[in-house]
Amino acid sequence: MFNYKAEAKALGYLKTTYQEDFIIDSVTYEKQFGERAGSYYITGRPTANKDIEFSMHVGQDFKVSDDSYKESKWRNDSIQEYAPLIDVLSPGFRSYAVNLPINEGLINKYNIETKYGDIRNQDENNEEYLYMGSSVDAGFNEQQALESGYRAAQFMKQGT
Repeated sequence: MFNYKAEAKALGYLKTTYQEDFIIDSVTYEKQFGERAGSYYITGRPTANKDIEFSMHVGQDFKVSDDSYKESKWRNDSIQEYAPLIDVLSPGFRSYAVNLPINEGLINKYNIETKYGDIRNQDENNEEYLYMGSSVDAGFNEQQALESGYRAAQFMKQGT
């Protein structure tokens, strides 16, 4: 019923917080059993890069919470950073994921313009886990696996 108000609140918050335009993909009202108030679960994308999907909540009081845009943007930054490594290890293979543990401290410490690679280099307490899948042919052997591991290590040493 008040989806349009929640959407308007989200768009205003996003514009004020990040100084860019966004598209709202969906607004869904949620209320957990036993709770007094529900919230609107909102998904969207920045108009400048529609590959970045994020979510947030707008409460019945129209307060915004759980904004995941920074996390989504930084994950996308990292995917772009590691694309050259994937190209070396698996030429032509375009299906991979980079998953980063981004804690609340990083979200509060850095602004949206900061690239995740810069955060990785500046923040000595930051841990990063990289999960990659690669496509190999049926004849892939132990020597090729060692060479791929070496190439990955060299790529990481160069600071991406």
